Amino acid sequence: MVVESGLTAASHERLQRVVANARPDVNVVWADAAQLDMTGLLGGRHISASTYLRLFVDQLLPTEADRVLYLDADMLVRTDLTPLYQADLQGKTIGAVRDLVIADLSHPYSGITDYMQRGLPSDGHYFNAGLLLIDLNRWRSERLGHAILEYARQHGGQGNFDQDALNASVHRDWTELDLTWNVQGSVLLLDEHPSHPWVEEMRALRADLLRDPATVHFSGTIKPWHASSGHPFACEWRRELRRSSWYSAMEHARWAGPFGTKRLAVQVLVKSHRRAVREISA
Repeated sequence: MVVESGLTAASHERLQRVVANARPDVNVVWADAAQLDMTGLLGGRHISASTYLRLFVDQLLPTEADRVLYLDADMLVRTDLTPLYQADLQGKTIGAVRDLVIADLSHPYSGITDYMQRGLPSDGHYFNAGLLLIDLNRWRSERLGHAILEYARQHGGQGNFDQDALNASVHRDWTELDLTWNVQGSVLLLDEHPSHPWVEEMRALRADLLRDPATVHFSGTIKPWHASSGHPFACEWRRELRRSSWYSAMEHARWAGPFGTKRLAVQVLVKSHRRAVREISA
């Protein structure tokens, strides 16, 4: 299912082509976000209000659906997701991966400033909402979607938006999934963050996490579609884009042009630097 908010007819056609190319046995089901009550749900910075659409999962999916796997659009899936989809949630509503920088609910970056008033423990772990495995039966019975949306409306446009709303409302009703299922872009920027036991632990694991991640999450500003991207999996993402048939061969050549120009510019700069060093040494 694709929940859309203003996608063009051309984008519809492209996505249909991508799915047909990868899985001809799968049908794309479109859901119009206009049917959902988005009142009071505010975005901010680089995040639009569409980020809250995942919170309507119980309204969008049929009642016979009992489990759903949600992934952000800026993710590169590098392995079969079946083991993830079948993961044991241990009686909890949600399965998620801890945020690689925000250690707990009371962390300054979490944006959950009222965690004490809500009776939340300061050491409660904080998860990244880019990948969510949801038990829909529990989600519905606990009316979790309603609670999360109410929190989001009360704190519109603040903190980490729906991610804060999820963490504040779910509390400890979630199971931690292995870090490799959501290797976030923040792992590349850990050296820019103040020392913290969790940050230090992630620094120690960084090389292992980047060696062969199951799913790469291009969270933050280091996006693979930017010509200046220094993300180690940017080239792999671009290769997959080409294979996907989203673009025709001609369109892809035009789209990839700036990346080639960027690489050429870097090569020229490197060669100029080496030549200057040799001249100085001489």
